[in-house]
Amino acid sequence: MSIERSIKEDEFKTKIKDEIASFQLILSENLPFAIPHFLDRLSTLEIVFTANIEGKYDIEYYTIQDLNRLIVSVPLSLMAKEYEIIPEFKEKLYYELLVMSSTYISDKKRVKGFSVYQDYGLGNIGVILNKAYTELLTKRFFKCTNKKPKDNKDKKYYNRAMTIATKVEDFIGKEEMERAYFAGDYEYIIERFNAEGIDGVSFMKYMYGFRILEDDEFFEEVLNNISVSKKGKVKAKKYNKQ
Repeated sequence: MSIERSIKEDEFKTKIKDEIASFQLILSENLPFAIPHFLDRLSTLEIVFTANIEGKYDIEYYTIQDLNRLIVSVPLSLMAKEYEIIPEFKEKLYYELLVMSSTYISDKKRVKGFSVYQDYGLGNIGVILNKAYTELLTKRFFKCTNKKPKDNKDKKYYNRAMTIATKVEDFIGKEEMERAYFAGDYEYIIERFNAEGIDGVSFMKYMYGFRILEDDEFFEEVLNNISVSKKGKVKAKKYNKQ
């Protein structure tokens, strides 16, 4: 690596850390109960740079075993210019920091909010719900729109996932859902569904495959099965999981 590139990456890393500080401030003002989860992950976070041959900025949170990283892609063709925090990168950074704040590893599985990734890909659940709910929180608290779907198929998937996340939150309750997300408490969603006569495990399994996004009848069947008629009861209940 050239000295010039190393200096630019150090400067860009400082800019990223400034944005992380802004993220923390917004989080503390709106979702203070999430701060302990955020700080715990932040304490061991690495920022690692890679070159993007397509000339784009990108960022992704990555964790497995002891790794806890933000992988930052910067344009390979960028020579004389400094690296910039463009709006699309900033939005993705906030999204990935939400993912980081809701992540933990236990018993050979990675939990990210409402999604569970088992070793060898067996038993993965909740991924669609989790991605959509992370997007919902990004929009709600960080005033971000995130990347627009590229084509009609992507738009269909995006809209359906967001519809599901919104309907589940209506059923669970806004604060209940937010608290469970940052605790990585996917089991709470299952328990709440089961308590209302809905098979929570099956629902979370539906949230892994693409059938829920592709099959019109199946999507409507699952969506209509999520009750929204007991909001008063939901709001009276307090999230007490540790």
